[in-house]
Amino acid sequence: MDAARHSDPLRSAMTAKQTSKNPLCKMPPRTRDTQGNTRCVGVEVEMGELSPLSIARVLQQTVGGDITLQQGLCYGLVDTDLGDFFIELDAKPIQDTVSRLRRLELPAVIDADPAGLITDLAEQLVPWELVSPPLPLDQLDAFNNLLAKLRGAGAKGTRYASRFAFGLHLNPDVPGLDVDTLLRYFRAYLCLHDGICAREDIDWSRRLMPHIRHFSDAYIAKVIEPDYAPTLDQFMDDYLEANPTRNRSLDLLPLFAHLDPDRVARGVDDERVKARPAFHFRLPNCDIDNPAWGLHTPWHEWLAVEFLAEDEKRLEQMCLAYRRELQRFGHSLDQRWQQIARQSLLQ
Repeated sequence: MDAARHSDPLRSAMTAKQTSKNPLCKMPPRTRDTQGNTRCVGVEVEMGELSPLSIARVLQQTVGGDITLQQGLCYGLVDTDLGDFFIELDAKPIQDTVSRLRRLELPAVIDADPAGLITDLAEQLVPWELVSPPLPLDQLDAFNNLLAKLRGAGAKGTRYASRFAFGLHLNPDVPGLDVDTLLRYFRAYLCLHDGICAREDIDWSRRLMPHIRHFSDAYIAKVIEPDYAPTLDQFMDDYLEANPTRNRSLDLLPLFAHLDPDRVARGVDDERVKARPAFHFRLPNCDIDNPAWGLHTPWHEWLAVEFLAEDEKRLEQMCLAYRRELQRFGHSLDQRWQQIARQSLLQ
């Protein structure tokens, strides 16, 4: 398939969606959710070298709100112009330990604060994660501005240090809850994943971690097979059987937990799964200390998925070509599909 030839419709569609204000974060082809409301996107950003209070103060200076200590190592910035933000150390065992230590009445002879010492040590390895409220599509540029201010305050990202395996997660509302829509968007992501990885140049420290592992070739081949037409229940069951984990580059467990919490609970024993009618795109790096980087970088990678999903003929062609590629001897030895998929991403 001539991938370069098929990339032009995506760029044309993007141009058509631009407004006179020319926002940095462009609009998807479907801007409404299942209730007819403007779709929202939750953003999770991992960063280092800034304390949680420093992060909160930068946000407060920009969008207002009140800083609170929620529990353990979770801070909040509530009642802002954009909604409620949370800042937490992204490691639940550490959070639980610090919470327990802070409840203890330690002897007066102990001058050091054990919870503080654990926090200081953990910050060298574990990122502070800024979790946004669901942001309407037209507010993504405002969040982009917040990232720029955090960069100016000294926030560091994935490539700053070898121990900083930091990422950025997007949680875009699904435009529909029917199996046809969900399957098309999932297939589009599977076809474009290798190109997104190439564009992101995923840092080696993140590749060593389990959090963004991709789907197996066998499962991908099953899903993009033209004759694969499951019911919604079968789609969820097949996914849970092949992927009983949150650790996937596109995590569908929150979406499935929203649709059928009991089914997900039977298949995955993980209290961290939070139900929401959204895709959980976990792949991108966080390059917050790079002046050329912003939310628009991973967002436009995701938008390529959405535009492909909404072009049924082109998606069918991509799935067919990808199935042939997976069967090709040498598929895992060269970068042929990576180059094809990358040419299909939005510029």
